Amino acid sequence: LGRARAIGDAGRLDEALEECRAVCDRYPADSQGWALLNHIALRSGDEAAAREGEERFRAIAGRPPLISDLPGYLGGAL
Repeated sequence: LGRARAIGDAGRLDEALEECRAVCDRYPADSQGWALLNHIALRSGDEAAAREGEERFRAIAGRPPLISDLPGYLGGAL
C-alpha cells in the first residue's frame, strides 16, 4: 500500500490504482487497502472503482472510509 500511495502522490493515478487493486485482491480483508482504493479512484475519476472501494470498506468497518483510514495518515492534509 505504501508503494501505491507514493505512486498516487506522484500523480500517476492509473498506475497507483492498479497497484492498489493488486494489494486489495491479495488482502481483501485489509480495510486500509479499500480506503486507499476509494481515495485514489476518486482522485482519478474512476467512479466504479471508488464505489467498490467504499462498499468493501463499509463491509469491513461498518462506516464509510475517512482520510484518517488511509495508510500512513499522520493527521496532516493529503
